[in-house]
Amino acid sequence: MSPPDKSYLQVLSELEQWGSYETSAQPRDISKLEGIRLLLKDLGHPERAFKIIHI
Repeated sequence: MSPPDKSYLQVLSELEQWGSYETSAQPRDISKLEGIRLLLKDLGHPERAFKIIHI
């Protein structure tokens, strides 16, 4: 078996240079339902097919 081309620390160093999506992501306002409304419209409003009462 041949030794790997890069050491673990070299690979780890390269990965750390890519940045962190967890810290760079922008927060979104999840209180707005516009995205869901557009999806339901594209699907033909399946939520309107049944009369449902949530209790």
